[in-house]
Amino acid sequence: MAIGDHLSDVKIVWGVAGCANTSKVLLTAAEKGVDIDARSVDMNSEVEMNEIKRNSPFGSVPVLKDVDFYIYGTEAIMSYLDDKGFGPSLVPRNGVIRAVHYQWSHIATQAFIPAVNKLNEG
Repeated sequence: MAIGDHLSDVKIVWGVAGCANTSKVLLTAAEKGVDIDARSVDMNSEVEMNEIKRNSPFGSVPVLKDVDFYIYGTEAIMSYLDDKGFGPSLVPRNGVIRAVHYQWSHIATQAFIPAVNKLNEG
């Protein structure tokens, strides 16, 4: 059986509470009506980080598991959830509008997310 032939209803997401990238994934899942089992990762725990590194070569979170399929990288997970979820795509189909969408997504990632993460650090 090929990967993806029997995907589960509930997907597992490992992330860090309060992390902007984890929040982006969870919000995408909520918007698309995808059931998520959100699990918090202690980035200072060697045991937990070894588990994450088995499925995310750079040791980064969030990580999503759907049966035997693992995916890491915030934008990759969001794209996967957009495809697996319900309703219209969150990404515009028109090329010009889609380019502007990605432009603003890039700006948000580069400018706003570091500020949000800094606020969460205390």
